[in-house]
Amino acid sequence: MKRFVLGIVVICWITIVFAAGNGSKVTGILSGKTNKAPVEFATIALYEATTKKLVTGAMTDSTGYFHLEDVPTGRYYLVGSYVGYGETQSEMFIVGNGNQTVDVGVLWIDDKGQVLNEVVVAGRKSTFVPKLDRKVFNVGQDLMSSAGSASELMQNIPSVEVDLEGTVSLRGNENVTILINGKPSALMSGRTRTDALNQLAANSIERIEVITNPSAEYKPDGVSGIINIVLKKEGKAGLNGTLTANTGSHDRYNAGVNLNYGINGVNFFGGYAFRQDRYDRSIFDNRTSPTEYINQTTLGTGRPVSHTLRLGMGVNLSTHDVMEISGSYNRRHFLRSERIESVTKDINHHLEDFYFRNRRADARENMWEGNFLYTHTYGKGNEWSVNYTYSSESEDEQNEYSTMQMENDTKDNEWVWDANYLHIGKVHWQHHLSEWTKLSAGYELEALRAEQNYHVENWDGASFIPDLDRTSDFTHHRTLHSFFATLEMNPGEWSLMAGLRGEYADIRNNLYSLDSITRQHYTNIYPTLHASRKLNEHNELQLSYSLRVNRPEGSDMNPFAERINPLSLSAGNPDLKPEKIHSVEAGWLWHNDTNASLMTTVYYRYLTNQITEVSHLVETRAKNTQRS
Repeated sequence: MKRFVLGIVVICWITIVFAAGNGSKVTGILSGKTNKAPVEFATIALYEATTKKLVTGAMTDSTGYFHLEDVPTGRYYLVGSYVGYGETQSEMFIVGNGNQTVDVGVLWIDDKGQVLNEVVVAGRKSTFVPKLDRKVFNVGQDLMSSAGSASELMQNIPSVEVDLEGTVSLRGNENVTILINGKPSALMSGRTRTDALNQLAANSIERIEVITNPSAEYKPDGVSGIINIVLKKEGKAGLNGTLTANTGSHDRYNAGVNLNYGINGVNFFGGYAFRQDRYDRSIFDNRTSPTEYINQTTLGTGRPVSHTLRLGMGVNLSTHDVMEISGSYNRRHFLRSERIESVTKDINHHLEDFYFRNRRADARENMWEGNFLYTHTYGKGNEWSVNYTYSSESEDEQNEYSTMQMENDTKDNEWVWDANYLHIGKVHWQHHLSEWTKLSAGYELEALRAEQNYHVENWDGASFIPDLDRTSDFTHHRTLHSFFATLEMNPGEWSLMAGLRGEYADIRNNLYSLDSITRQHYTNIYPTLHASRKLNEHNELQLSYSLRVNRPEGSDMNPFAERINPLSLSAGNPDLKPEKIHSVEAGWLWHNDTNASLMTTVYYRYLTNQITEVSHLVETRAKNTQRS
């Protein structure tokens, strides 16, 4: 199956002519004086030594490294600054004639914070900065950033939508991957995502990155791309923290506290969040066939309550080595009630059958996650890192049904157990081959085991009896081995990034109740390409391509037919194959010296092996499943 998706904001194309820049470069590293850790996303300003006039500026990367290009001949000094820290100034240096590189070494900045005699409140609005492979939303100090949640903050980001129930979509597509500090988190997947985004305080976020065509470094999952939430790194000595509380209509409450304590290069952090909500829904389903009419109404309400605890520590082992260990726990209790009313009439509108079905559901969910990260930096902007994450999610749901029909009344109890156990290991290395060429490579292993157990008991008038025809024990195993590499070059006015990711997948499905075992093996290659060219100081063109994938979940591959209601069945398909999405994007960026900017984009998606919903009759019930 194939599908075309075309999104157009503005179509524009200008012939690109290659041009290399002339001038020297100034490089260096900014580090904290106390904790010896690199200071990322700090501001580096270049001043002319005689006139003290600002010439240009740059921002440090995740390793504290910075470089300023096309610096003309002259005498200069640098000033480094970061919010909450002091300022540091370099010694005066000379940039000579011709293309050369001036390395100022390490600039040490006071990371203990500043003591102010007078407090001046000045709002700093959030800013949106397009990069080669992503668009960066730097969180400011406006009201939403100070008192809101991550969910509310994302409502202000172009191309990101958050509906009334908290569901996040990117360019109108809900199939989006959300990362925390560039890593997957169990809190940001499945049922817990909405609560986690509402519990995450906006003032704990440094920036949000929107990556519609991710590079080969990232997993290719997600039709519309990736939203990466980068949290603030607290490096200040002493104790600091935040306390937030929100309330809304419909019995909605949200509160949280985050604490941080730093001493002698060791940083302890933790937090607790609480959320309570209520949902109401109404569904009206009318079906018509040549022989009858079916009118069905569903009314329901739900009340989820969740608690989240997060603890961790970061240790600056040396100027070049950082280790972080963290863990989180989430508990969610979800009470639901539902009533279904269905009336069946013949072609003459005479009553044939009716049933009223009441449901009471009690679901308890638990999620554990642990993370280990070790990073070593060396040279100018070079690093390697090792990261391991383990997460465990489980849901125990009990449903009580009572049904009144024209011929008889029934009662049944239903138990559903879902659990996911996930291991992710990643080794990543990046190295600057030259001042304008960087190579990144790595390996990633993902091992998932998903379990789904389904059991039903029927009331026989005296007691509940197990229904063996409605019992299912299903296990889904998926192992992914991935190797990736990207090459980034910045020759003059051009910026180029090309990447390749190779993946081997091993999938096994086992439905024990039917003694059914299916396996899949496949290898895929995912190429990526990003290019941009600065036409002048205020205009830039961008072009990118990536191959994405949408994998079926374990429940989508479970062939057991679950009864949704007396008229409907739902079953998975163990032979489903992943969807592939070819994504192409082109854009034009304009900005001026006052941080005002305008970006127009045209994007095109071409989907193959589309997964579609299909339905057919099994006796008197409609059986819904999928195929690819």
